[in-house]
Amino acid sequence: MLEGSGLVLLTALLFFDTLWACIPGLPFLWFYVRWKREEKLRQRQQDLKLQFREGIRSMSAGLQAGFSVENALREAVRDLRMMEWKEAYMVRELEEMQHKIEASQTVEQAFQNFASRSGVEDAAVFADIFAAAKRSGQDLTQVIGNTVRTIGEKLEMDREIAMILASRKYEQGIMSLMPFGMLFYLRLTSGGFLDVLYEGLISRALMILCLAMYLAFWRLGKRLVQIEI
Repeated sequence: MLEGSGLVLLTALLFFDTLWACIPGLPFLWFYVRWKREEKLRQRQQDLKLQFREGIRSMSAGLQAGFSVENALREAVRDLRMMEWKEAYMVRELEEMQHKIEASQTVEQAFQNFASRSGVEDAAVFADIFAAAKRSGQDLTQVIGNTVRTIGEKLEMDREIAMILASRKYEQGIMSLMPFGMLFYLRLTSGGFLDVLYEGLISRALMILCLAMYLAFWRLGKRLVQIEI
C-alpha cells in the first residue's frame, strides 16, 4: 500500500502537477496490491517447486534405504532442515503432513491436500501418480525416482528460460522508469518548459492519454517477459 501510494503521488505530480490527481488514482492501489500479491504468490510457488523436488528426492532416498513411506517423509523433513531450509515453506508443509498422517490420514490424501492448497502443478501430478501407484501396488521407489527426474528436468528448463529472460526483464524495468525519469529531469532542469502540459483541458486530456498508453505498454511488457512451462 505504501509503495502504491508513493507511485500515485509521484504520478500525480509528474503527469498532472497537482495533488488533486491522487484522488482519481486511488483505485490504482487496489490493482497494484493485487499485482504485488500475484507476484509474491508466483515467487512462493517457484520456491515451493524447488523445495518440493528436494523433499520427494529425500523421500526417494529413504525408500531406497528400506524405510516406510511415513519414515521416509520424516527423513525428508530432517534433510531439508540440514540444507538450511529450517524455516522453508516445504518444511512446514511436510511437518503438517506428518501430523495429518499421525491423525490417521493416508499419505496420498496428505499430498493431495498440499497440492490443492499450494497450487503447484508438479505437486498435483505427483499426488495423482503416487495415489495410483499405491493403489495398483507398483514400486513406489521407482515411481518417485522417475517423478523426481521429470520435475528436475522441468525446473532446469525453467532456470534456462529465466537466464535467457534476465537481461530482457532488466531492460523492461529500465524502460518502465524512463517516462518518470524524463519528466523528473525536465521538471528539475527546465521548470517552465513543461507548463504547457499542465494547463487547459486539451493538455490534461493529452497527459491522461499518455499515462493510459504507458500503463498499457507496461502491462504488455510484463506479459512478454513472463513465460511459464
